[in-house]
Amino acid sequence: GRMESDEALAERLQPRLVRGNRTPSVGKIHAAILVARDGVGQREACRLAGIKDGVHSSVRGLAERVRPHLPVLEEEAGAAGGLAAADAHMPPDGPPLQQQLGDIDTILEELYATPNDQEGSDSGGLAEEGPAEPPDLPA
Repeated sequence: GRMESDEALAERLQPRLVRGNRTPSVGKIHAAILVARDGVGQREACRLAGIKDGVHSSVRGLAERVRPHLPVLEEEAGAAGGLAAADAHMPPDGPPLQQQLGDIDTILEELYATPNDQEGSDSGGLAEEGPAEPPDLPA
């Protein structure tokens, strides 16, 4: 059997096949994989992938775009041992995201820090004197 289900393969392919703001459905990619890799007929591929065969003409075009990705995906799947391949993509994405979150914290800190500093200087530094002489209060 295959190491990775075709649905999983289709899901991993999906982000690579986005064109403009149009993202092909996983079902359609699944059908395209069957056409490109297994030589299944377009209508049959639609049936196997559980989508209506009215889209078979777009599946043919998609199969052409899917084909060059397949060896890469199979290789990744093999290298990482099947389904783990999906997770194999996670670590590289990890640190940069962490980095971004770090930056967001810094930005937020700066955003929040600024008004307070402003207040401090506007109030003539009274707030920051701390235990200095209290202002003259009526005895």
